[in-house]
Amino acid sequence: MFQKDEHFGIAIFEDNKLEFRDIGKKKEIYRKEIGNPLLPQSLMIQADPFLFVKDDTLYLFYESMRNGGKGILQMVKTQDLTSWSQPITVLAEPWHLSFPFVFSMDDGVYMIPESEACNEIRLYKADDHLTSFTFVKTLLRQERKDNIFFNYSDSHVFLKDGIWYLFTSVFYKWEYHLELYCTDDLLRHPLQPHPQSPVCIGNRFGRCGGSLLRTNDGLLRVAQDCEHSYGANVSLLRIKELTPERYAEEVMLEDVFHATSSQTEDGGHQLHVVSYKGKFVYATDFRKLKWCWFHRLTELTRKVTSHFHA
Repeated sequence: MFQKDEHFGIAIFEDNKLEFRDIGKKKEIYRKEIGNPLLPQSLMIQADPFLFVKDDTLYLFYESMRNGGKGILQMVKTQDLTSWSQPITVLAEPWHLSFPFVFSMDDGVYMIPESEACNEIRLYKADDHLTSFTFVKTLLRQERKDNIFFNYSDSHVFLKDGIWYLFTSVFYKWEYHLELYCTDDLLRHPLQPHPQSPVCIGNRFGRCGGSLLRTNDGLLRVAQDCEHSYGANVSLLRIKELTPERYAEEVMLEDVFHATSSQTEDGGHQLHVVSYKGKFVYATDFRKLKWCWFHRLTELTRKVTSHFHA
């Protein structure tokens, strides 16, 4: 009953240069706070922020979840990094959603959200104004076997030399397995497992904390640290080789979020960066450990009910 829960808020920063150290010291331009854990319907998770630039507008997509509810995906936008729109819901399903990875492909803008609760990786297409997303197809489906505790977490794609690479994580036998798939046509052809998949096994680096980032240091993969607790921190790994036959990476920077900052003293599990109007914009979420009576009571009731039904 007295265990603290992980809750997440969002902080967006800007800078003139691309530098991943001391992100919390950059100029903060937007924030979504964590709600009051004592209130049943309070907004306790606003996390997994992704930025997307279209025409003259910067869009921020993120997971939003209230106490006792399931995750939905929302969006705010700006044209000057100062004034932001009010949040609107762009996607909701009967199951929990998070990690709204948005990207351009062929004739439009698409999203691959995390929908591991339904055991699928699903592709959606945006309307012209990026205010709603419509289901297109299931990219992968896998039944949840006895040793799979989380299915297809934090999935995203990257296009290189005409090949789409899909990264996703499966929590199998108490370890994250980072799986890699390939296809030459995401809309028309099936995804095939990469010959080296899984390309990373372990709770330190085996689950992603954002999509791949193109930088002067090369192509970087954001990994979240789940070794000791969920959402503890993120690290950056440099991808040395990415082809249909080969994959190799090395650790470039560990523990991006510093405990010396009051904002990230409890950690964080997401990082995304885009270039917009001559600035680099950083999207992060921050973790706060708070006691939440409503969540604890719900969990206790569920376990007691399951015990008596058994």
